[in-house]
Amino acid sequence: MDAPKSDLLFAPSFKAFALRSGKLSQVASSEVFARPSCASVGVFDGVHKGHRKVISALLSESGKRNAVSCVITFSRNPKDSFNLQNQFELMGVEEKTEAVLSLGADYVLVLDFNDRIKSMSGRDFISWLFARGVECLVAGMDFKCGNPSDYMAVDDIAREFPGKIVIVDDVMCDNRKISSTFLRNMIRSKGGLSQEDRMKYLT
Repeated sequence: MDAPKSDLLFAPSFKAFALRSGKLSQVASSEVFARPSCASVGVFDGVHKGHRKVISALLSESGKRNAVSCVITFSRNPKDSFNLQNQFELMGVEEKTEAVLSLGADYVLVLDFNDRIKSMSGRDFISWLFARGVECLVAGMDFKCGNPSDYMAVDDIAREFPGKIVIVDDVMCDNRKISSTFLRNMIRSKGGLSQEDRMKYLT
């Protein structure tokens, strides 16, 4: 199925960033969408090994398609807004943005997680991405988007938009999935991450 044209009455507002001469710089949205792109969407808190595997797959897919690579994240954790979990940040937005760009992504978009985007359905959000020239979404197995009452998971996207999503397997360590939630729980229980923990789960 072809990606639908976006008929949204509003679109997410965002700031776009890239590395310029090794420094984090804000760029115009017109620059980001001047060429076809491949995108990954998520909080990317901590930029751990699971995130790095997704970003590596994003870079590979964008290279195959001669497209730019774009990581899309949020001004705050959506789970906080929906009161699904009590989160604390492993990384601030600027630190996270710089970390993602240092891995080779061309752009990072930071979406303003306001009431408008909070109310978007998963299909509206995916439709907005594809209407902006995103050719392929690269996502982890547990990726979901949209408000909790009307979201799309990776299987939904793959079924509705064949060929437009690449699903990346989880990264496991000691029979546990590496995730931001797992790292937060470890920090709560241990008071922090040891150098060994950082080597195992982050880098």
